[in-house]
Amino acid sequence: MYLTVRILSVFRALALCFLLLLVVRQEGYGQRVYANLERHSSPVPSGTSITNESASVSSDLADYTRLSASPILTSTSIWQQLIFSGRTFSANSTVYIRVNIVGSLLGGSIKGEAYSGSNSNSNGTLMQSQATMFTSVDGTSYLAVTSTSGSFNAVRVTLSSPALAGTSTADIFYAFYEPVNKA
Repeated sequence: MYLTVRILSVFRALALCFLLLLVVRQEGYGQRVYANLERHSSPVPSGTSITNESASVSSDLADYTRLSASPILTSTSIWQQLIFSGRTFSANSTVYIRVNIVGSLLGGSIKGEAYSGSNSNSNGTLMQSQATMFTSVDGTSYLAVTSTSGSFNAVRVTLSSPALAGTSTADIFYAFYEPVNKA
């Protein structure tokens, strides 16, 4: 009898905790803000290509834009800018871009930069920024871009070809900003 009463008490306590979790409302983690506009190299330089341009700002997070660059006498490059329309992030905020390096970057490079005042008709102004490539524990690669000089609303990914031979290829899935939780 005592054991049955004890088990019921524990069950009631767990049910109450679960109910409180459902009823109490606070801002949660993971409320990402995604880029919703894009601009890219135009005209597309010789020796480069961009396919599925708008995929990196679509609601399908599995879709991607592909950038490719091959040298033609000299190194070539192509870029895509992902814009957060109606948003501005303060200096020292970080935007993350999911990327997948498909082709060799031997002698080529990928870089990220922050821009201010970007929209569908203008690249905006290049901000002093820093970028770091990292791989998360699940194996997904990201380019983290932080403006160090002021507010910004867009990030640009530039892919450069190898200097002599080969092709650099990268897939750009999406860019997001994750607001700080103010619990």
